[in-house]
Amino acid sequence: PDLYATVKPEFSSDGGDEPSIALLPDGRWFMTMRVRTHVGAKLAIPSGKFYTTSTDQGKTWSDPEPLRFTDGRQVFCPASLAHVFRSTKNGRLYIITNILAKPTVACDPRTTLQIAEIDMESLRVIPETVTVIETRDAAAGQVETIRFSNWRRYEDRETRNIVLLMTGCPGDVGRHVTFVVPQHCYRYDIILP
Repeated sequence: PDLYATVKPEFSSDGGDEPSIALLPDGRWFMTMRVRTHVGAKLAIPSGKFYTTSTDQGKTWSDPEPLRFTDGRQVFCPASLAHVFRSTKNGRLYIITNILAKPTVACDPRTTLQIAEIDMESLRVIPETVTVIETRDAAAGQVETIRFSNWRRYEDRETRNIVLLMTGCPGDVGRHVTFVVPQHCYRYDIILP
């Protein structure tokens, strides 16, 4: 194990960044990382998320592995934010990110945002649980480059469901929230089982 976790050059053009950590029932830390594929890069594993675990509260980390579905397929994603968390409502492990049907390069598309459950034994995404939070609406005039990303989320103290916030960007190129949540956010209430 390493004192830090990063993704090797054969798997990412920029290493691993934007970590998100969830505590597993057995005490391990589960961390996802964003990776990027540059245009023209010939990577062994294109455009995905990687994860790693720690058994000693982050002092050392396992070798990062690509995030996969329970059937073995790679979870394709642009270089975008991913949040992992365990629900206090049902104890399950979830990921919120932009999941794609095929590989991509760089940071796009982010035209669909999903939530999915991760199996806590295999640490793989359960494909049947992938649920769309928001997707591009071409009929409503949303541009092809719209981005549903860089949200903020929290667990409601009473319902224990997830509240996710995103805001419109100038020119309607996407919805995102920076470090300060503005008053004109879109609010999504995600009702967990």
